[in-house]
Amino acid sequence: MNWIVETSGTSVDAEIAALPADMQAALLRLAERIEAVGLARIEQPHLRQLKDKLWEIRLSGRDGIVWALNVTAKTRRRAVIEQVFVRKIQKTPRGHYAVGRTDGTGDQIMTSLAKLRQLLTDPEVKAEYDRLGPIFAVIGEMVEARQAAGLTQADIALRMGTSQSVVARLENARHMPSFDMVARYAAAVDRRLDIHLVPNAENAAGSVT
Repeated sequence: MNWIVETSGTSVDAEIAALPADMQAALLRLAERIEAVGLARIEQPHLRQLKDKLWEIRLSGRDGIVWALNVTAKTRRRAVIEQVFVRKIQKTPRGHYAVGRTDGTGDQIMTSLAKLRQLLTDPEVKAEYDRLGPIFAVIGEMVEARQAAGLTQADIALRMGTSQSVVARLENARHMPSFDMVARYAAAVDRRLDIHLVPNAENAAGSVT
């Protein structure tokens, strides 16, 4: 059974809609990933557990601002986004934080991820969402292979002859990794690449008569 990702209601929905377009797209892709594999399988820098059932999603924007979303694991397979706020402004002095609403309460009229995809009606959000699709697919495969092998980012770095920070940047899913880096990563987890070119789903759908 897959996970369910929801928001706590229209107040949080409005906060999400106010995020920059690239952050909205990244959140949708990450929420889809959470629904597929669960909170515990998503690692930093995307997600970290704060305490017990409270988790924090971090989204780093092109403008240098890091946004955070507090997520509560309400049940074993249900995660609710309850708060959106600016976590860190990278170009301001250390220790400066601009924090938004802190009570962690919504209006309790839950919004499903399916409904949240209405954000894709914005062409800018849709373009970034489409760009991130293949990136999340590749990175997801890589991270799943590493986790299945019981390896940490530090283990992979040692096997690739690089640093843990390089592996972390490789897994942050902001940009498509190079073919060479994916091949080296695959070798580090004792896998090989198997690449297929498949018809575009939209084109294939359009060709049906």
